[in-house]
Amino acid sequence: MKVSASKSATSPSCKTLPAILPKLTLNKIFYILILILTISSCKNSSYKEDDAICLSCDAEDEMQRASDELDKFDKVIIGYYNTINNNPRKVISETQELIDKVKTEADPNNVKWNKLGSLFELRAETFYRIGEYENSIKEIYNDEQNNVETLKGEFSFSSQDCIHLACNYAKLKDYGKTKTFIDSAGRGWYIVDFINANYYELIGDKDKALKAYLQIKNDKSIDHYEYYQDALKRIAELNKPKPKLLDELFYPSARSDNEICKTDNARRDSVFKIVYDLPEVKACASCDVVSIYKEPDETNSSNYWIKVGHDNGSSLVSQFNFYVDTLTYEIKYLDTQTDKILTLEEWRKSK
Repeated sequence: MKVSASKSATSPSCKTLPAILPKLTLNKIFYILILILTISSCKNSSYKEDDAICLSCDAEDEMQRASDELDKFDKVIIGYYNTINNNPRKVISETQELIDKVKTEADPNNVKWNKLGSLFELRAETFYRIGEYENSIKEIYNDEQNNVETLKGEFSFSSQDCIHLACNYAKLKDYGKTKTFIDSAGRGWYIVDFINANYYELIGDKDKALKAYLQIKNDKSIDHYEYYQDALKRIAELNKPKPKLLDELFYPSARSDNEICKTDNARRDSVFKIVYDLPEVKACASCDVVSIYKEPDETNSSNYWIKVGHDNGSSLVSQFNFYVDTLTYEIKYLDTQTDKILTLEEWRKSK
């Protein structure tokens, strides 16, 4: 039996996903796209079918080797992120040595660009954490220069770079550049609205900050982001008689394991198990899907609306509808004909 859900528990919506993927992941995607384009250009009419198949296999092997090397390197990078608080100077020293090594060593898998980008981002955050804001800014520029030299494009900061630059200029009290880089990040990047609210606090405009946080609070489509709860905390603080305003912007880490969204996988697993274990569901030969149709914020309660039925290839044909309370895990039957919620005992008696 398949499990589906109306919303992903582990990832944001599709329209925002490219904007918030860790850069190492994006680099791997770009790498794969470049390889695919190269393969396509090579497959001209003079190639035999066997030649094309071999070329495709070679490309798959090359992509796998590159992916394995980047995954291994990312573990090193994460180790350094974990060292920033206790020994930032070690991070600065050893990452400079790594940069020199990556620039000069053989690069059979063509991942030098990816590695350097990860190192520059790590160093930018390290310098920021220890208060060396000018050096942090230099590393962000080094990162973009690496992109220009590799991709042969124009100098253009990513949304993440813009926010990191804004964070540094906020610390340097250059609020003009701070706002310019926040605006340059674009409203499409997942956390810009929250950073913008931070900015209003920074310049002492409590009313605008509160308005911006309230807009975040009222948008239930983004309540899966970690920063959503931070926005609620800021609202509570700003509503105090003498609130303590922020003196810095939130710096979103570039580390690949940074948790951007909250998950409720454990709770969902419990909900699915409860439904699976119902005798009626077990006995339903045609039921092959258990799906979360609506989440608690959509039912305006603490209940998940669960549909059980058959996937006919184009839609779910519901056999059963259940409400499962996320607080007590009590399960009830939803009669969609009468719009009544029945206890399991009431439902079974009515059959």
